Amino acid sequence: MGDIFFHPALYGLKRLFTTALIFVFAAIGTASAREYPVADPEDARAYQALLEDLEGLRLDLNRAAAEDLQALPWLSAQTARQIETYRNRAGPFRRIDDLLRVPGISPEILDAVRPYLSISARHRISGQTRWRLTRPPEHPERWSQLRIAQRTEIGIANRIAGAFLTERDPGETGLVDFWSGYIAASRVPGTTRLLLGDFRPGFGQGLIFSRQTRASTGLAWARPRRTHRIGYRSSTENGALRGLFAEGRIRRLTWALLLSRTAWDAAVDEAGHARVREGGQHVTRTQRDRKDALKEQLTALRLSCNLPFGEIATTALQAAFTPPLARTSPNHRLLGIDWNLRLHRLTLFGEAAGGQDRAWVAGSTVQFKNLRLLTLARRYGPRFQTLRSAATSAYGTPPQNEWGLFVGAVWKPRRKTRIEAGLDRHGRIRHTDQLPLPGRGERFSLSCTHRPFRSLTLRLVLGSQRKTVRASGQIGPRIRRRAQIRLTRRWGRARLRAWVEGTRAASPSRRGHGRAAGIGFNIGRRPGPELALWAALFHITAYDARVYTFEPDVWGGSRLQVLTGQGQTGGLRLGWGGRHTRLKLRYSLKRTQTGVASSWAVQVELGTLK
Repeated sequence: MGDIFFHPALYGLKRLFTTALIFVFAAIGTASAREYPVADPEDARAYQALLEDLEGLRLDLNRAAAEDLQALPWLSAQTARQIETYRNRAGPFRRIDDLLRVPGISPEILDAVRPYLSISARHRISGQTRWRLTRPPEHPERWSQLRIAQRTEIGIANRIAGAFLTERDPGETGLVDFWSGYIAASRVPGTTRLLLGDFRPGFGQGLIFSRQTRASTGLAWARPRRTHRIGYRSSTENGALRGLFAEGRIRRLTWALLLSRTAWDAAVDEAGHARVREGGQHVTRTQRDRKDALKEQLTALRLSCNLPFGEIATTALQAAFTPPLARTSPNHRLLGIDWNLRLHRLTLFGEAAGGQDRAWVAGSTVQFKNLRLLTLARRYGPRFQTLRSAATSAYGTPPQNEWGLFVGAVWKPRRKTRIEAGLDRHGRIRHTDQLPLPGRGERFSLSCTHRPFRSLTLRLVLGSQRKTVRASGQIGPRIRRRAQIRLTRRWGRARLRAWVEGTRAASPSRRGHGRAAGIGFNIGRRPGPELALWAALFHITAYDARVYTFEPDVWGGSRLQVLTGQGQTGGLRLGWGGRHTRLKLRYSLKRTQTGVASSWAVQVELGTLK
């Protein structure tokens, strides 16, 4: 089977494809601008987790405040404020495409944020339902192996909003593996928001609850931010708390009360402790027995004071676990404080918390005319545990026993040129069984984006990573280096993208390199038909030199594709949308020396669509 990839005719097609890419680069001279803020492979994992978290988040473009819009990593604080200012001056948005009239919103940013935005419905009662079937590449063509998901939303007079979601993983025995939903009211006396059901709070800078800001995965996340509004933002299992959330305001004081009773899947470590299990499939007997076995009761109170120069807040919570297995710690308490203070061009932000152990995150930004500097320091004690530690860090999940220092800069020498650089140094506080000495490492990223014309953009990304690891019984540094050139050209409603990437990796046991190139094309109009095509060639000699790419998905976001070995990958997405109906079909194919894998997905949406 593997010999087919070295057939002379196929090899000639590879040469022709590569030559065509080079010709496209020379003719177009452009790359996508900040389409995916990913600087290295570790960031790609965090970015994919972010996309999964955001699926299900729906922000009303005519009602969301600037702080709400900052929940989307593609929108900076300045851009979010510009959206709010434009809306106040020009009136409510009629279409999401009208965002292009706001300074700082490019077509690439609009494409990225579109799946998470909606427009206020003119009808007193509005609603929509979305059904999706997916066959992952690792499962055969059987209906029992399909992933089935549905999400239904309803709104009443812009006062009550609700959503109900169900999902079934491949291999599960029932039609529904888990369900989730919420009802939110915005005009209840004594509160500014009342939510019953599932939710994911985002207190402070993300130290206690958030899953994204623990590691400084680029400037897109390592930035000062206020408390995010509360809402259900995930269609993944174990993605939210279940209970009651209430928020109110008394002059400058804002209070938030959280009461939840949630059941988590249990995982047992080598020491016999039960922990929250990540992932959603329950295909074995043991997994089914441990489903919803870890019961948790949570009470949390947050008080924040809005000051003329920022915000300061404190959060207290207590979590009580019902131990399903032996040696489980039943109680957990946390007391935290967070701040976001603005002093002319200087912003100071951070959060500190203590319980069984202490942890803190603190940073600052300085804004000049064309230059922004950012620093972010963090330290998690060896025994520090949050409510549900599912964040990304340099040394795995949860990010315990770690210190780090991030320094970054954004420079705009010209209006159409943007340069970003970041350096993150990190290490373990204590040794582990795998590493008898504390591990240390660093990550560096540099990107330059230039847009000579409105329809042409060129982007260059360089990144390197160094970390102490154990491989094949040897302890030493693992080094990764990456370089990518990405180009994009637009013609009206059509867009052509192309990219080339090279990687090198070295570890105590082996060395490797990787080369990959890809091209994509999409065209469409709303409402109306849409078409997206993409293809890539890759040759990766070692897994450490793998390449991450993102491909369009049917729900509007992207799915992570990991390229290893040697082969080709590609696919297409067809869509058609009307005022009340939207249909999308997606098919992808991946060929390597080990075989051929394919996947497909179909999604249907009905209702008051925008």
